[in-house]
Amino acid sequence: MVTKKLTKLLLAILCLLPLILLVVGTFTGRLGPSPVDTITATTGQWGMRLIIATLAISQLSRISGWNKLITFRKLFGLFAFLYVVLHAVTFFGLDYLFSFHLILADVRSTPHVIVGFLAFLLLIPLAVTSSARWKKRLRQQRWQKLHFLIYLAGIGAVLHYFLQVKAVPVDLVVYAALVAVLLGYRLVRVAIFFRKNSIHSEVDI
Repeated sequence: MVTKKLTKLLLAILCLLPLILLVVGTFTGRLGPSPVDTITATTGQWGMRLIIATLAISQLSRISGWNKLITFRKLFGLFAFLYVVLHAVTFFGLDYLFSFHLILADVRSTPHVIVGFLAFLLLIPLAVTSSARWKKRLRQQRWQKLHFLIYLAGIGAVLHYFLQVKAVPVDLVVYAALVAVLLGYRLVRVAIFFRKNSIHSEVDI
């Protein structure tokens, strides 16, 4: 029987696989004519995919009633943050050598950088408060409100990608559709919740 720890280990290995392939490709010269662009694109893509996976797990656990699924949300969320950090470090470090003068001079013509950076900032408090200790300290309701920011980060990630391309690729359409569906489903659930509470309040009155 596959235990929860073993499942988490296998999922962690799968999440690390793209990074391992990047490291191997770097040392073997298999990242193509522009290795920096390959690293930037790969880390960005996997950051977005894992953000969407984190969102999907939350909703799938509610739809299916299988609460054990929610235990893997933190794992996907932290790996999403890892890839986004690597994406930012690669871009700012290897492309701009952490020269803020160059970044600020170029940012006017590249608005996707601003959007991407804002999405990255939204993920920081989520990664910091991902532990059970923080969840207890903030209490369930506040913690859930804070972690709603991941939906905004997902929207920002999709917009960040969209602003970079001249023609919309199929994968971007898929990402945008998934984020829209997951956010829409969450908003519907919130609306139903408030409506039920409003009806009960009227009855009590």
